Amino acid sequence: VTAFDEQALAAFGFNHIIELADVVPNLNISTPFAASNPFISLRGLGNGGDFNPNIDSAVAVYIDEVFLQAPAGRLGQMFDLAQVEVLRGPQGTLYGKNTTGGTINMASRKPGDEFEANVELTGGNYDLWSFQGGVSIPLIEDNLAARFAIVSNARDGTAKNLYDGARLNDIENQAGRAVLVLTPSDSLSATLTVHKFENDSKQRVGKGQVLLNEDGDIERRPDGQIDLTNAVQDAGGFNGFADDPDHYRLNVNNEGYEDVETWGASLVIVNDWDRVSLTSVTGYNDTERDLFIDFDYSPNKLGENAYSDRADSFSLELRLSYDNEKNLAAIGGLYYFDGHTKSDNRFGWFNTTFPRVQH
Repeated sequence: VTAFDEQALAAFGFNHIIELADVVPNLNISTPFAASNPFISLRGLGNGGDFNPNIDSAVAVYIDEVFLQAPAGRLGQMFDLAQVEVLRGPQGTLYGKNTTGGTINMASRKPGDEFEANVELTGGNYDLWSFQGGVSIPLIEDNLAARFAIVSNARDGTAKNLYDGARLNDIENQAGRAVLVLTPSDSLSATLTVHKFENDSKQRVGKGQVLLNEDGDIERRPDGQIDLTNAVQDAGGFNGFADDPDHYRLNVNNEGYEDVETWGASLVIVNDWDRVSLTSVTGYNDTERDLFIDFDYSPNKLGENAYSDRADSFSLELRLSYDNEKNLAAIGGLYYFDGHTKSDNRFGWFNTTFPRVQH
């Protein structure tokens, strides 16, 4: 187990779940998209780089004890957290399927008995602006409290598109979370959490294209620099272009987009009776993603792909645990899960669009 409490999370300055892989041994997280469908593997076990919307990963992601089924909804919760745990698998006894590799558990910050507020503002090059803030408000002394948190990230694109002069690979996303905690007695508590995430960034473009000359070499000017004079007008197709060695320079006829919207809610009720505890966890998550990719990465209209994903899930868990605080501890429970995914993929080749395919 690798765990980070609130102080450790602040010290590392995590802004994205992908950054966990920088400090957690044997954990790898990456994505070719702006804000969705991560490839997650732990000790070599994962989803094998498959980014289909209905893929079951071997590493499960949880927020406030609720499983995030949709791959498109797993990257928007890394803010205002009290704890993050990375558990190496298999974890099937307590977490069910999709945990052969392990689990990533995130827990939201809960409101306290006193008023509290925090704000963090970050700026950088490429007009980077990042805002995080949260406030805890006691509503009824010792019985009811609420916490509200938001995060907003914006940055201009780091690469220039030679096709039209636009900036690509930008950042534009926002998220919010509300937590309400009711403690009517010392033995009973109920926590209601509602969260939402939106991404409006353009689709990630990984590489640009430059012209090849008739000998198959990169076209260069007399001074040795790459010649881009006719890179937009040339219609040589795949054979007329090569990968641009400058990663901050792209040349695509369609910049694409990635619109992601997720929201969810959970209710956790805990009853403690001396040595026996009964916990109920109810969760619902809804995810929508619309994505357009110019996957030939060239200024020509050769290959394009449009995705449209819709996913929703409902889960209910009951746990009963016993601990005599000496030599006996036991846990058992029931779990119900119902999830639905609908994907609409369209492929276009040479200005021709295939019929819509649903699965």
